Amino acid sequence: MVNPFGARGRLTFGGFIARWCIPMTSPLLRLALCLFSLACLSIPDARAAVASKDRPAQLFRQRPPIHPDSIANFRVRGEVRVTFDVGADGTVSNVRAGYATHPDFIAPAIAAVLEWRYRPALRDGQPVPMYDQKANVISDVVVLGGPAFSIPPRGSDLLPPAFRYDEPPSIRIMMPVVYPYEILAGGLPGRASVAFAVGPDGRVEDVSVVRATHPDFGEALAAAMESWEFEPARYAGQPFAALLARSLDFNPEGKDMPVNETTRRLLFESRKPNPVFVDVADLDEMPATRFGATPRYPGRMGGEAGRAEIEFIIDRTGRVHLPRIVSASAPPFGWAAVTAAAQWEFSPPRKGGQPVDARMRVPVDFPAQPRSTLTVIPAAPIAPAP
Repeated sequence: MVNPFGARGRLTFGGFIARWCIPMTSPLLRLALCLFSLACLSIPDARAAVASKDRPAQLFRQRPPIHPDSIANFRVRGEVRVTFDVGADGTVSNVRAGYATHPDFIAPAIAAVLEWRYRPALRDGQPVPMYDQKANVISDVVVLGGPAFSIPPRGSDLLPPAFRYDEPPSIRIMMPVVYPYEILAGGLPGRASVAFAVGPDGRVEDVSVVRATHPDFGEALAAAMESWEFEPARYAGQPFAALLARSLDFNPEGKDMPVNETTRRLLFESRKPNPVFVDVADLDEMPATRFGATPRYPGRMGGEAGRAEIEFIIDRTGRVHLPRIVSASAPPFGWAAVTAAAQWEFSPPRKGGQPVDARMRVPVDFPAQPRSTLTVIPAAPIAPAP
């Protein structure tokens, strides 16, 4: 017997005719049934046609971001979470970053996403824009670890047992150190060392300045480390605490924190009696924020409220340079604010339709909060003392 529904269980024209129409002897009845079969066959196609009129945007062309050389001395995974709009023509616009493992990944990620192309979304068969699309942009280049920051493979036997991990922590989020503006303007090098704890949750706690050739070098390094996050150390497979230290050479010509050509240009301009920076109030429009990291509360302040006012230059591409403290209720608040500001990115500032370098001054408030204390979770047996 012929199966009228075919191999996939759908009503087929040939099956219907073979099963029902051909045995019929009445020509009129055969014609009516055949016309009915055609009407039935048109139903799935009509539904498919209606369904095809609506669809989301479909990515069909993308390129990976160009890996920045600025963090070649660190082992960190490049990841940026972006939000963007897709136009009715399939082009991408209004790209914003909401998270990044290092700010130097942001600009390459945004540049890459702006070159992505989509088959536009359809509504009732017509191309329509889609807003607030989200994606993770992952760097596909391996970053080789270097001498800038070394993490011991095991916790030292000289440390308390609660910090003797057997698997080291690894960097999850790292932020650059701000070169103190006045010291940079004077061309002075220096060095600072800090010690800190990494809790079982991977957050940095209890940062302390061990030594510094200038107090501002110590404050700048401490503020940067307070903004880092790690994949926690482990002991017997369970999250564990770690005590680490970092030293940094502040040298405009050094490899630890080189000063790029744009920063040099803006620094030279800033030292003039009348620098050609445009105040943000005089721009064609306020630059839109592409990435705005929230300042990390400085744990050294013990939970008290604080405030800082900072100033910085937005270059013609939207990147922030030369953040400096105008005032602060306590130095750690000022350094926490400029450390965050150094990561910010904006749409290019314009005046008269032309990209310009702009100067911006903003207040930053730090609400009071409970004192954070490092709590070691002994999920595994504590390593025995020697």
